[in-house]
Amino acid sequence: MRYEEVQPKISNPIYPLLANQDDNYLYVLNLAYFVYHKVKLVRDQHQFSVRVLGKAPSYLSCMKARNRTPSRHVMERLLKDAKYQATSIATNNHFGEDYATHLNNTHKQLKALVHAIEQTLFVDGECSSGIES
Repeated sequence: MRYEEVQPKISNPIYPLLANQDDNYLYVLNLAYFVYHKVKLVRDQHQFSVRVLGKAPSYLSCMKARNRTPSRHVMERLLKDAKYQATSIATNNHFGEDYATHLNNTHKQLKALVHAIEQTLFVDGECSSGIES
């Protein structure tokens, strides 16, 4: 495929308009890696795959390369970890202080990620994971 044929497919980041649930899972998984990497919770895709997802080091890169859909179990584990990270930050004594901009920003981005994962997992009231907020 030429770049022009692929470009329109990957340049439209409008999450709610994705029609296929499988596309949503992969989109959110990529979004999660982007957030974790940006806020420096992980160093690279290998670390994200092992520490956050509990998978082999090449898991994320293989999923992206093969355009495969992550399982619901992986998405639930990701949600649990993102909630844990956000809660841990919220209990930090410096959280909310004006000087703790990176800490506050990290919490904000993790909360947004948690929301995106929940929206993807619990579409149409489907709620079977038992994950608590």
